[in-house]
Amino acid sequence: MRVIRQTERGAVPPVCRHASACNRDRSAPQSDVPAKMRLFVAFAGVDEELSAANARGPYEGGRATTRSRLLHRVTYDRAPMTDEQYDLSTRLTRSSSEFAGSALGAMSDGKHSVFLLHAATALEHLAKAVLATRHPSLIAVASRDNFESLLMLVGEGHQAKPLSRIRTIGAREALDRATRFAPGCAELIDDVTFLVWVRDGIAHLADATAATVDEVLVPYLKTSEELRGALIDVDRSTYWSGFTDLVESALRENVEQARLRVDAKIAVARDEFARRFAEVDEATKKAVVTAIEASYTTDMYELELLECPVCGTMALASGTLKEEFDEDWDHREGVLLNVHVLVLFTPNGLSCRACHLELNGRDEMDAAAMGDAFYLDIDERAYLGASYGEDPGYY
Repeated sequence: MRVIRQTERGAVPPVCRHASACNRDRSAPQSDVPAKMRLFVAFAGVDEELSAANARGPYEGGRATTRSRLLHRVTYDRAPMTDEQYDLSTRLTRSSSEFAGSALGAMSDGKHSVFLLHAATALEHLAKAVLATRHPSLIAVASRDNFESLLMLVGEGHQAKPLSRIRTIGAREALDRATRFAPGCAELIDDVTFLVWVRDGIAHLADATAATVDEVLVPYLKTSEELRGALIDVDRSTYWSGFTDLVESALRENVEQARLRVDAKIAVARDEFARRFAEVDEATKKAVVTAIEASYTTDMYELELLECPVCGTMALASGTLKEEFDEDWDHREGVLLNVHVLVLFTPNGLSCRACHLELNGRDEMDAAAMGDAFYLDIDERAYLGASYGEDPGYY
């Protein structure tokens, strides 16, 4: 088997690390390979060689498409930004910051329509900055007649047809795509739908009120913070500038409100559980609880069972997933041997059928000490098959 070797972009670390042989602290970063170390996997010949290796290796039956895909994906995820990527992402981030400041200033002046319009624009530009950081082409409209946009976005504008203009995606599509890199946004998109409508020209601003602003303010700030966190070296004070204290105060107040809601929900759920089982013996109680736990369906990776903080029975938690990729290196030879997928689950809701506790959103999960992310114990082959399919013509 010919292996995929490292190019001359840095010294090979001295420590050999294999995912199948080592016990790891999953909360720690999963790779000891420096960010500057790059692999450049040539498409030609990779699938053929990995097909033979997979047929003999742990992926019996052949998962060549998935495995070669992972090898390529790891190299792409770690590639340094080009000048074009950096410049476009920086311009979008700067524009987003300016619109965000204008929005919050308008809110302070009671200009509700201006706040909504500028907040919506800031959110769209920030989402596009997250995408452009990975690659400028990710903000292009995905259609067959938009090749000229791709040429210009990847720095090949001189090859585009005369008078061509860049066509980029709208606010909703930008946010949807950005959730791949900022998974925490997934649960917030519905809460900023009105801003998306404003930006995409669906909602009218004539009837904007203070109540409308209050409804979208915290979701807007939380979504912006999730996106900002997915950028490189853009701290809170730099992005929000003179409005940093206002943003932090609003988010703290939201957390406090969530804590109060959770305290009330826990008290009600505790009383409900006590009332429900007050007049039954222990054997009956155990049988009912067992039946309740067996009634949950967790046939999706986004659904997991967690212990209820009120009654201690297993409850159904919903959440978001983030894929990470763990590399197996032969550092003596400078060779990438394999890639493993790690799936990080972040809870954002809980429903207990035993005590009827319902927690909604990351704020309430954190307030109940149920919001910590953890890695799923998955069957790697089953997960990759479900995620990527069996398309033999990937390349």
